[in-house]
Amino acid sequence: MTSVDDLFKKPNLPSGSTKRKFEAPDAQEVYKATKLSASSSPNGTAHINGATVEDDNEDDDTEAGPQLPPDDEDDDKEGRFFGGGVTKGTAEALDYLDQQDEDGYKEEKIDSAWLRRLAVSFEKKVTKNSQLRARYDGEPEKFMASEADLDAEVKSWSLVSEHPELYKEFAESDSLALLVGLLAHENTDIAIGAIEIISELLDEDVQAEQDQWDALVGALLDADLLELLMSNLARLDEANESDRSGVYHSLAVLESLADQQTIAERIGQEKVLMWLCNRIKQPEKPLGQNKQYAAEVLQVLLQSSPLPRKRLAIDIEGVDLFLQLLAAYRKRDPLKESQEEEYAENIFDALTCVADEADGKRKFIEAEGIELCLIMLKESTFSKIRALRLLDHAAAGQGAAPAEVCEKLVDAGGLKILFSMFMKKVDNTTIEHLLGIFSALLRLLPGESAARIRTLAKFLEKDNEKITKLAQLRKDYARRVASVDEGIQVEQRMIDDEEREERADEFFSRRLDGGLFCLQTIDVVLAWLIAEDAGAKDHISSHLDGLTDIQKSLQDQLALLDPQAVDDEDHSYTLRFLSPRCEVLYRHLDLRPMEIKGGMKYANERFRFERLTTLFMSRPRLAVLVRHLSLRPTFTTEQSRLRKVPAAVRRLIECATDNIRDTSDWLGDYAYGSEDAMLAVLLCLFPKLKSLDISVPDDAKWTIHVLSVGKGYHELLGISEQKLAQSLPPQERYLIDRPVLSELQELCWFCTGDHGSSLPTGVFALPSARRAYLYHVEHELEDWEVDLERDENTLQFKTLPSSSSSIEQIELRNCAPNDDNAGHILRVPKALTSFIYEMGPIDPSQFFTEGSCRIIRQGLERHTTSLHTLSLTYAENDAPEPEVEAKAIGSLQAFTSLTNLRLATIFVFGGVYTDLGNDHWDPLNPNDSKPVETGLMDILPPNVRSLELTRCEDHFTRTCAAVKYLLTQRIALPALSSISLEISESASEHLCVDTFYASLKELATQSGIWLGLSQDFEVPEEEMGWGFDEDVKWAKQEGDDTEQNKQRVHMSISDARRNG
Repeated sequence: MTSVDDLFKKPNLPSGSTKRKFEAPDAQEVYKATKLSASSSPNGTAHINGATVEDDNEDDDTEAGPQLPPDDEDDDKEGRFFGGGVTKGTAEALDYLDQQDEDGYKEEKIDSAWLRRLAVSFEKKVTKNSQLRARYDGEPEKFMASEADLDAEVKSWSLVSEHPELYKEFAESDSLALLVGLLAHENTDIAIGAIEIISELLDEDVQAEQDQWDALVGALLDADLLELLMSNLARLDEANESDRSGVYHSLAVLESLADQQTIAERIGQEKVLMWLCNRIKQPEKPLGQNKQYAAEVLQVLLQSSPLPRKRLAIDIEGVDLFLQLLAAYRKRDPLKESQEEEYAENIFDALTCVADEADGKRKFIEAEGIELCLIMLKESTFSKIRALRLLDHAAAGQGAAPAEVCEKLVDAGGLKILFSMFMKKVDNTTIEHLLGIFSALLRLLPGESAARIRTLAKFLEKDNEKITKLAQLRKDYARRVASVDEGIQVEQRMIDDEEREERADEFFSRRLDGGLFCLQTIDVVLAWLIAEDAGAKDHISSHLDGLTDIQKSLQDQLALLDPQAVDDEDHSYTLRFLSPRCEVLYRHLDLRPMEIKGGMKYANERFRFERLTTLFMSRPRLAVLVRHLSLRPTFTTEQSRLRKVPAAVRRLIECATDNIRDTSDWLGDYAYGSEDAMLAVLLCLFPKLKSLDISVPDDAKWTIHVLSVGKGYHELLGISEQKLAQSLPPQERYLIDRPVLSELQELCWFCTGDHGSSLPTGVFALPSARRAYLYHVEHELEDWEVDLERDENTLQFKTLPSSSSSIEQIELRNCAPNDDNAGHILRVPKALTSFIYEMGPIDPSQFFTEGSCRIIRQGLERHTTSLHTLSLTYAENDAPEPEVEAKAIGSLQAFTSLTNLRLATIFVFGGVYTDLGNDHWDPLNPNDSKPVETGLMDILPPNVRSLELTRCEDHFTRTCAAVKYLLTQRIALPALSSISLEISESASEHLCVDTFYASLKELATQSGIWLGLSQDFEVPEEEMGWGFDEDVKWAKQEGDDTEQNKQRVHMSISDARRNG
């Protein structure tokens, strides 16, 4: 064991004596040993023969050699003034000590072993201190020594911050929890020391990897760091210097934790936010460092996550607090580069973050934040640009909240102030925020509202001077961006494609810095002005030499948007709305409602729909450009909204109402019917439409009629051509002879009602129709000529001639079976290639009875040489009653072209709907005498390649036997390459799934057939060589991208193809 003496001889810490030193010469000895002759030169050279010393004349200015000592020996009798000041014995002693240090010093290695030793020592000192404190409570002199030892041990942990590779091990040890627990120590000095160490460990200057940092932070939070930190802050008195330091380091810990969103949400609890808000509002003169730091931490926390922003806006009334603190700067500015200036900037930044949220925007309006910002724009210097940025963020976004901000901004007189700033010479940052506000006003203010009219008037006043300024700004920004683009193009020509792709974000960032964002915002503002006013369009066109550049800019912005992002989707909607107005050839038009945080306001959605209806009715040449339309309007029943229906549609409705005897039969609720009529009229506006994706309510008779008649407006509405011409002004009389969907090739019809809707039969008569996807519809058509007493041309299936339709693919989902119309659907197409039929909701009395089976068989037999995909199933949650006898589809061997087959087992075997494996057949037992089931072989077409059996629980035992026989008779179906089986989760609990799977897996491998099982099977993953696709519910073998494998999902991917 090392002795105490050895410990002192070999210090752990490095000593200054170990450094290499220059040995100082003894000046007196040098003097005595040197003789200088008079002939010595100033450069120090001397004669080779011995040197002699001679006294020079006192007036000789020549300097050579060292200065002679003074003659007065009383001042320095022994010449120590020129010596080292250390005797020979002392020097020898010092040299000996240095030698000992050099021989004995060994730097201690900071590694896992050191960490464990320190952890053991730390735990002992924490335990000893706690024991002494408990034993000698009230006698501090008996535990102060242990407290001093503990304080020194706490500071030893600071070395860990220099070795982040130890973070994970430190996080896993008990020492970290002990260190955090010291925040509750009775001695605040110990608690403050622990806080300082934690602050050092989390400091941003520590070069720790992300996983190391995550491990440390996770352990700290699990040790209840936040709760202890807030409790400790409550007892610290900032009047004391050490306590003030503890508050500072506590804020440093919160700042380090607030940088990442997930952690910010965890620490952004109400208690932390409340303490920070209370701290920043404490009056201080001059403003202290901790108050400024608290504002900075609050800003970082709010910037990192939306959750703290919502909590501060709703639970703490933080918006009102921020505005009160900022009101002090409405007329005065803080000192430049002072703590107060940084404090005010942090408060502005924090409020801007909160104003990005919908709740924050509403609180901003309630607390009169807009009025305060307008005052700052007029009277302040420091706050002006920051208040403008705050207004920009408050007006940004989508939904009702930013629209309310825009209306309040106009009502508060903000237009005069904003446009006055715009017309002055201002910097680029000010221009950027002003453009953002202008864009929000034009995008969000309701049409025909007073606020919107006032905004447009501001742009157009004084001979369009604001538009002229916008056009000039566009030219300036376009030149800047072009210059940046030239530099980027030069660099791109010098690098390969891979590096060019890697630096794409860098190039785009440089374009943004060069003014691309402002340029694009100007183009959006100009496009709105073009859309709103013909005079503005002419003025803009004359200043920009046409609208081509604006058109291209809008298209470029569309290409950069993320279709999955909610905000991008709404901005995409705006750009698509404006592009046709700028005469851009836009073929894909998506008018589906936007998802808005906090819910969707029907009035806003309807307003958009009405504006587009008005647009295309007033400019039919734009409607001709549209090829693909997605239309899912929001329906309301407010009669007060009827006045918002475009005038042309309203006149059509009034004409139709006068001509219909029983208005209730036709329109139902007047406002509801009028909106359905507006939808029907809009459909008729697109004569070149190729595909239509539409959602309708369960009794949208007008819309169904459009797709069933295929004629002009006057025939659609049942009014005479003469009366229609009299009711419409000259500019709208083109409506009389408009063709209806004559070029439509694809229809996706989705009913939004609870009971389904009538089928738009007329789509089968459209000359160009090829594909029909119909969801949640009933086959049985209403007898319209009786209800309406006017229309004798409504098409029904039975009136359509056989083999008259060009439809090639039909998909019916969630449709009730019917003895009549199901067969007529199959009778109409000339050469059907794909038929997908999903039954449901099931009516037990109609469930694939003998009559319906016979009619479907007759319809299918018309397509034995063209049909390649057939699916007969029923909805997952629907099933016939057990006592209902179902009819099997029968043999499909005559269908030589059929390659993809999907059948529910009840359509294969018929009979009652389930036996749940009651025969207890064991496919693994070779002695099992269960008879071989050959029924499936008798049904399958000869060239089938992909087979899927659904609802296997309906005939589980027979399915087991049939599939087993099919796998053993592989040669009978040479084209068969895949079999997929599906069973419901509830039924799989009662069946021998594992036994069934183990038996068939081996046979499938031997036969070379891919075997897939439904995701409902509870089979161990290690036994499966495939994964599941929940969207299409088809088992797909991992790594198999062959064409045959792609065909396995052919029939099911149509679920998502047109489903928005």
